[in-house]
Amino acid sequence: MATLLGLVPGAGTIVAILAAGSTRGWPWFGSTALFCSLLALWVHVTLHHAMSALSTPEGE
Repeated sequence: MATLLGLVPGAGTIVAILAAGSTRGWPWFGSTALFCSLLALWVHVTLHHAMSALSTPEGE
């Protein structure tokens, strides 16, 4: 179940932060910075591709 939840960007980020803190002993701010930056990168790439697809004329 945790593996499937980890595939979902928002919920997977939360699970990864909690897992890094509890199993690896990472400080909460370090794991939050790492995994939220990955989420921000995912959102940026997704929106970039969505906007370019939406702005392309239909004939091309």
